[in-house]
Amino acid sequence: MKAIRLLEHGGQLVFNNVPRPTIARDEILVKIKSTAVNHLDLVKASGTLRQILPIDLPWIPGHEFSGVVEQIGSDVAGYAPGDAVGAAHSKKFANSGVYRRSSQESWRKAVDGLPDPEGRRVPVLAPSDVESGVFYLHWEGELYQSANSGTEWQKLTVDWAKRHSPQHAGDIAVVESLSTCSGREPRPREEKKDQKVTR
Repeated sequence: MKAIRLLEHGGQLVFNNVPRPTIARDEILVKIKSTAVNHLDLVKASGTLRQILPIDLPWIPGHEFSGVVEQIGSDVAGYAPGDAVGAAHSKKFANSGVYRRSSQESWRKAVDGLPDPEGRRVPVLAPSDVESGVFYLHWEGELYQSANSGTEWQKLTVDWAKRHSPQHAGDIAVVESLSTCSGREPRPREEKKDQKVTR
């Protein structure tokens, strides 16, 4: 079969023939019709985070795909040859973690105060611009703070609106009120008045 592969970290992709995979009793073989290459694939291919995101070379990128079932293992139920299928990130199979490093050490997991990563999607991290070494992390509806550059984490109590608590954040921002930054009371918000715009 044909496949696009990476032969070495940071190298060019090559398109050539590879052996057809053999499947186990609990697996299915899918003929890929389309696939997506996202930022995670690019990071893996570069090798810059190979300690955290190792890949076996040669490597076929593209873990989000759609296609047609070609073959099923003897123990597989619920799928048949010819079925249209797709794959993407699934919370059921997720296993995300938080890593940190300093100038004196290599990457290592930061787990003190954080929950078990099993079944959790990628957390969202943000530094504080006004507090050196302070980071905030949103993970599956929960908010954590580290005051020592990610070495230890503490869960914060946040009164989320019910409709927001199960959502997975795409980004977070660390902000402070005027009263916190300057010691002054914030000015009351001014009501917006209709303005005439001349073009």
